[in-house]
Amino acid sequence: MLRIRKEALKPGMRLAKPIFTEEDQLLLHKGELLKGPFIQRMKNYDVKEVYIDWHHQYPMEIMEGIIQDTQNQIQDQFKTSFSRLIDNKNSEFEKIENLVEEILSEILENKKLLIDLTEVRSTDNYTFAHSVNVCILAMILGKSIGYGKKNLKKIGLGALLHDIGKVGVDEEILKKSKGLTDGEYGEIKRHTTKGYELVKSLDLLCEESRRIVRDHHEWVNGKGYPKGLKGGEIHPFARIVGICDQFDALSTDRVYRKAWSFSDVVEYLIVYQGEIFDENFVQAFLRSFEVYLEGRLIELSSGRNAVVRKFNRSFPTRPMIQVIQREAKGIIEQELLDLTKIHNEKIVKVYH
Repeated sequence: MLRIRKEALKPGMRLAKPIFTEEDQLLLHKGELLKGPFIQRMKNYDVKEVYIDWHHQYPMEIMEGIIQDTQNQIQDQFKTSFSRLIDNKNSEFEKIENLVEEILSEILENKKLLIDLTEVRSTDNYTFAHSVNVCILAMILGKSIGYGKKNLKKIGLGALLHDIGKVGVDEEILKKSKGLTDGEYGEIKRHTTKGYELVKSLDLLCEESRRIVRDHHEWVNGKGYPKGLKGGEIHPFARIVGICDQFDALSTDRVYRKAWSFSDVVEYLIVYQGEIFDENFVQAFLRSFEVYLEGRLIELSSGRNAVVRKFNRSFPTRPMIQVIQREAKGIIEQELLDLTKIHNEKIVKVYH
């Protein structure tokens, strides 16, 4: 069962709870399959939210709407709680904790939820979307590695708060579109220790989650910051979040650069496993997500369009694809290509 807002309702969703008007008049029965007129009726009665049956087998376009609406709700709630957390600390922490539990319950209960990377990530409002994206990615990765509910919650809390120290960084530095001076870069690097000092005052947050805030920029080769920790000196939770933080940051547009393609980001993780990132955790990350879901429409570096036909777990950025051509009479399927054997072509864009 999942709660979604009326704006995200689509024909084909099935109600998990009956809907009543403010006068307690039954509007729709539990189990009702929604149709256009039913949705309009709910809007006429100003029904703001409904519960839908998650386990019903929905078409992909409905699934995407459910997932995106859930992320939007979480992001909106986190934005409100985050701004209050600095002043109210422990009194606001419970709301942050509830958000993590909401995300975690979906990850644990729904085996196929959020495994397509193009659907995991929201890109609206970078500061808050990034924290929510990293939280989701980190808990899915943690589950893949084998952590149980208690530890996944610790990972989620630390991931959601991992950049809290940036509230103390000059906004002009964070939004600077040109290269940073050494002093400005040093200021940004201090967000890890500033964040750690902030979360130390959260009595209900465990030390493992606090370590995520402080150590998510540490590298396994000892060349990261703030302490230059190496390998096993870095808490596993921080190593998990470090991978997810870099993945989301690099694959998102920023004021100073365009987003990297998923192919380039995944290849970056692969190249630097064992140096920046924990090698075992990178491999678990690649096993956890389908970088290019079968059936996705993509654009190649040559400018041609294609459809992903088979995801390749051994070479996640090199799936089997089928080139297509749009013509007046429709889409014509052309040659089938194995990108592991074609080195002058790569995926540069995924269409939603």
